[in-house]
Amino acid sequence: VLVLIQVRRQQSEMGHNKKQTPQERIQGIFRAFYRLLMKRGMPATVESTSEEFCNWVQKLCADIDENERKKLMDLVLESNYGFREKTEEDVNFVRALYYRLKRSKK
Repeated sequence: VLVLIQVRRQQSEMGHNKKQTPQERIQGIFRAFYRLLMKRGMPATVESTSEEFCNWVQKLCADIDENERKKLMDLVLESNYGFREKTEEDVNFVRALYYRLKRSKK
């Protein structure tokens, strides 16, 4: 039962829960993204809207370029505070960046 709960949590966190809005799915993926950065050495005091956060993303996954980091931050901020509806394409973009970070060797 605990394994099933963990699997469901991971599916929801990675934006696979179709009952959630795209905004909620982006937020979940970003939480996983942030936790992964912390596991790899980023201090918990780094705010996700700061330049230091972007520096950590670049340090830990150099193949995520500046335009992608900017788009990620824009989508996350819009998901939390904006009014523009997010799309499945937006969810897939954030999820793809998460997996690129996860596969990076740093």
